[in-house]
Amino acid sequence: MPLVAREKAYIVGPIHIGKGLERVLALIDAYTGKAGAPPFQRYSTLISIIGGGLMIAYSFIRPVKYENDLILTSLGSYFTTKIWDAVEEHFATASPAAAVTVTAPKPMVTVERVKGTEGLVKK
Repeated sequence: MPLVAREKAYIVGPIHIGKGLERVLALIDAYTGKAGAPPFQRYSTLISIIGGGLMIAYSFIRPVKYENDLILTSLGSYFTTKIWDAVEEHFATASPAAAVTVTAPKPMVTVERVKGTEGLVKK
């Protein structure tokens, strides 16, 4: 049996709410100075993963109405995907030892203007 429009709204709506809350959590990171911290030290990452897990688990702990279960599961699922972002960012960060310094080579020929001549002379 296909989902009716109301059920789809209970699934899709919380995802958009989750995106808005994700932006608020990013602002909290910026305000507290944690925006540049490693992913598992940011408030947004921890709140998303723990909060999302609790939203999903809530219906197992306490019976809820079908509609509320859809909302909690949809929103919780959105937030728990933050674990993938955090793991990817954690392993993508280059270590300081991997940094490479590149210097430009010195020119082989120097050119200077010599007094009394119209052109340039190579040395």
